[in-house]
Amino acid sequence: ILYKYTYLIKGVCNGGTYGQVLKCLNLENKEKTALKVLRSQEGWAGKKEVANLRRLKKLDPNKNNLVRFIDHFNHKGHFCMTFELLDITLHDFLEKEGPLSLSEIRMLVALNALKDIGLAHADIKPNKTMLVNHRLNPLKVKLVDFGTTVAVSKVLPGTVVQAIGYRAPEVILGLQVDEAIDIWGLGCVLAYMYLGQDLLVCLVFCPCNFLFYFEVLVLLFSSLLYFLVVSHVDCLPCPNVDHLCLV
Repeated sequence: ILYKYTYLIKGVCNGGTYGQVLKCLNLENKEKTALKVLRSQEGWAGKKEVANLRRLKKLDPNKNNLVRFIDHFNHKGHFCMTFELLDITLHDFLEKEGPLSLSEIRMLVALNALKDIGLAHADIKPNKTMLVNHRLNPLKVKLVDFGTTVAVSKVLPGTVVQAIGYRAPEVILGLQVDEAIDIWGLGCVLAYMYLGQDLLVCLVFCPCNFLFYFEVLVLLFSSLLYFLVVSHVDCLPCPNVDHLCLV
């Protein structure tokens, strides 16, 4: 791929809603990069993400556990963005290695940095969290993919954000939202790390059935409370995943 730099495609990282992420080598400076190539009709999504990434420029990506954005350009009608090349998503790592303890993720610093500049990531999930190098530095993670990031001051009540299984109560109920929706998403990620699968496996919410949703919340919070107790009391039995996950 030719731009002001020449990129040699070395492999495919993963696909997404709007395009593909490729492993590349910058032949000018020999830097390994992740090249996000959007479908030709999805250029608007790339421009939105770049606008969000420019707001992140004031933050130190290493200190704040955020992926480092390098550049963007157009190639044969496709909107492209280059980032530092990270190792593996938390989702893929857990698929290979199994559940992790709750202490093995450090994402609060990233969420706090976003809050300081008035942003919410709005799509916290295991596949939006990447390990920098799971062999040399297994506890270092970075937040990626800012295409759905929102300025909380501009989000109107009723705006739909977040994947359904990671969606905060205030979003589902059509209330005013703020950066706290990312904390809810992170809580769901921690449950995923502990259980090895989503806590809310398939939550289909009917707006007219508020009682059902609040019953879900009661079960969710009681389950998380049980996790906290179990982690400090050895004599209690391990929670049954089949009982705690909502299908």
